[in-house]
Amino acid sequence: SADAGARVTLEGLAGKKFAITPGWPLTLLAWSHSVFAPLLRWSFDRTARRARKS
Repeated sequence: SADAGARVTLEGLAGKKFAITPGWPLTLLAWSHSVFAPLLRWSFDRTARRARKS
C-alpha cells in the first residue's frame, strides 16, 4: 500500500540508506550490480573488439 511504501521510505531516509529498494529482488540487484557490472563490461568490450576485427 501507499502507506507502507511511505513508511519504508521514511525509515530508510532516517537510517541514512543510500538506496531504498522495494522487495528483496531489487535489493539484491542494487547490492550485486557492482559485482556484475565489470564482468558485463568486459564481455561487451570483448564482443565489440571481435566485431571490429571482422
